[in-house]
Amino acid sequence: MEKYNGWHNFETWKVNLEFGFTDGGFEGYDASMLEDYFDDFIDDGCENKILIGILWDFAKEVNWDELAWHILKNEEMEAEENENI
Repeated sequence: MEKYNGWHNFETWKVNLEFGFTDGGFEGYDASMLEDYFDDFIDDGCENKILIGILWDFAKEVNWDELAWHILKNEEMEAEENENI
């Protein structure tokens, strides 16, 4: 599989871009929690059954572990920066 903008694939990059998982606000989230958040967003925000199916298929390709890893790394870098202040 070919990487996309340094991410595992397009789907992982796009979900992070749109939801900003690695921009803050999701500290402590693991891969399962991120996927649940996305699933809840689909269930709560979309009534079109066709679109829901497409989004769920899209979500199957997302590397949730990679997103969670980046969140953890961002948390570690912020902690180091705060220690150096």
